Amino acid sequence: MTDTDKLDDETVRDAVDDHWDDAVADWRDELEPSDLELVERVGLLQEYEFFWDGEFDRVGYEAPSIPSDWKTKDYADDVGSWAQVSRINTAMSDLGQGLRERVEDELGVV
Repeated sequence: MTDTDKLDDETVRDAVDDHWDDAVADWRDELEPSDLELVERVGLLQEYEFFWDGEFDRVGYEAPSIPSDWKTKDYADDVGSWAQVSRINTAMSDLGQGLRERVEDELGVV
């Protein structure tokens, strides 16, 4: 068990870096190819933010998503439907949650 008073954003980000490749590899297997292509084209994986949330003593994250105004974006022709947007946004949240769990396990956060 870790003394959570000593955890900070840098420690969390370092732990995320340690787990990123494995977590993303597992996550990719669950996506439809067209969804993965769109995630990569838009650059969503580069937009994650992980941090130490001292208020709740947990790893916090902000998962990127396809915005609700996607029809006005340059990638609009690549989006098949609102269902695809919803699938991708859910998948992005799932990846964040999976990384949170891996990092909290490594850091001994209970």
